[in-house]
Amino acid sequence: MSETPLLPGTNTIALWMPVAITTVIAAQVITGTIRGQKRKEIYKILEKLFGLRQELGNHQIEITKSDLKALAAKDEEGEAPERGDPTLPAHMQTRGEGLFE
Repeated sequence: MSETPLLPGTNTIALWMPVAITTVIAAQVITGTIRGQKRKEIYKILEKLFGLRQELGNHQIEITKSDLKALAAKDEEGEAPERGDPTLPAHMQTRGEGLFE
């Protein structure tokens, strides 16, 4: 026999079915609202991080410009500083002390 949602002997639907459907829909609405709030918070954090990245990038450019000015001033004074590979970090560059010669 097939089961029907109607109560035996009546034409009414069992009370648990509308309650279950309402509960599921309410859970989806609440979950969606919470997700939306979290998404907004994450978006605000990403905006702040992007702004900080831009600010730090500009700060690094200013530092580089001041370093270039200092190097140019040293070059004009006649002191030519040794320059290693600019792509290597300072701690990885050779010191030119003749250790391996």
